[in-house]
Amino acid sequence: MKTICILSYERAGTTWLCTALNTRQTWCIFEIFSRNPALFYWNLLTFMKLGDCIPQPIIEAFEKIFDPQNLFVDALSHTKIKNNMVASKPYSINLIKSFQQAAYSKNRMLCFKIFPYHFDENVTVEDVISLSDYIVINYRSNVLETFLSWKLAVRTGAWSSLDKQDRLATPNVVWEEKEYLDFYNRTVSYIKHWEEIAKKKPNVILCYEDIHNENRTENEKATYVKEQIKHMGLDMDVSFKNHFQKQTDYSDLSKIISNFDDFKISYEERNIPIFYKVQEY
Repeated sequence: MKTICILSYERAGTTWLCTALNTRQTWCIFEIFSRNPALFYWNLLTFMKLGDCIPQPIIEAFEKIFDPQNLFVDALSHTKIKNNMVASKPYSINLIKSFQQAAYSKNRMLCFKIFPYHFDENVTVEDVISLSDYIVINYRSNVLETFLSWKLAVRTGAWSSLDKQDRLATPNVVWEEKEYLDFYNRTVSYIKHWEEIAKKKPNVILCYEDIHNENRTENEKATYVKEQIKHMGLDMDVSFKNHFQKQTDYSDLSKIISNFDDFKISYEERNIPIFYKVQEY
């Protein structure tokens, strides 16, 4: 049995990717170190369905977040649970080992995605790489769309196309050049670092735009990912299950950016970077 790590970040298509990789052959965890209590609880329920028992590290983490003595009261307070997660720092690299043990016992591969802000002194990218057999880098070449998608998701709370919210009732993203450039530089630095560190293991780089090419059907997208993964010597099932669609049409940014004239000045006069494409190696 093998472990596949997906290194990525928000708004790069990882929900689609994890859904496509979550098969009878592979158990794919959505944000294994998420600080979101809802996702932590979701992973816990998945764990309970997969295994006959819950490993001790999971029990200890759960007890730090959800006080067993006041579970019902705590459940009514999302803020308190969130604060508990921040204060208790329940995560360690042993969490991956526990998930591996449970998945392997059922003859399934383990796959998980992890974002940059999930790393801390207890969970380093080097430790995660060492426990992984294969590395998938998933990124979005259009950094501007990634940025705007993130801003819209924060504003509306609609983080996937399965969320039924009107994200563009009115233009609601205020363009701030420095904020975007900080986002661009940070995102590119993540990708470059992952490129270097991923060379230690069999790896593949998946680009959002290549997967979600407008000429591909959903089944063709799954087939494309399967073929790319084969390049690192891994033959695994990839299947399309849910109906995802692009949440926002970015062809007319004036409908998204409220101060569009400021954006035009930045783009036209200051040569603001929009795309970053990983060079093949």
